Amino acid sequence: MHKIKWVKYEKRLKYKHLRDYETEIWERFISQNPTKFELVAYDSTVGNTTFPESLDLLNYTSNFKYLSSYKIDVLGYTGDSITIIEIKNIAGAISIGQILLYNKLFREAHPEFNNIKLLCVCESVVPEVESLGLQLKIEFTEVGFAKPNIL
Repeated sequence: MHKIKWVKYEKRLKYKHLRDYETEIWERFISQNPTKFELVAYDSTVGNTTFPESLDLLNYTSNFKYLSSYKIDVLGYTGDSITIIEIKNIAGAISIGQILLYNKLFREAHPEFNNIKLLCVCESVVPEVESLGLQLKIEFTEVGFAKPNIL
């Protein structure tokens, strides 16, 4: 298990592990919700890994653990809760599965956190997925689509 590395909730020059389109979605979320979190953590790893028998060199162990772990896009922290955040352009059925798995693995790795919320930040969400997600206590925040750059 890797330690959670908390940083101030604000736009940054770079976000480890986020793709360009995810960065754009996340930064629209920050602009629209500037006081949502106190701190955030990016690229938090969860999940147990199994080492191949051929991997017995100590200097490879840490890298293998990181590369073979699940990575939560963002963790949000407020004084009374942790929010597991998945960023998607269009939130579909896979989004629900990812968030539920991350929730299970995070709770196992961090039993010290009791109040855990689930959030999918997206440009759009499939209506049936949103309905099921709400039943499963997953919040969806649509930030809208990026405006095209027109000169």
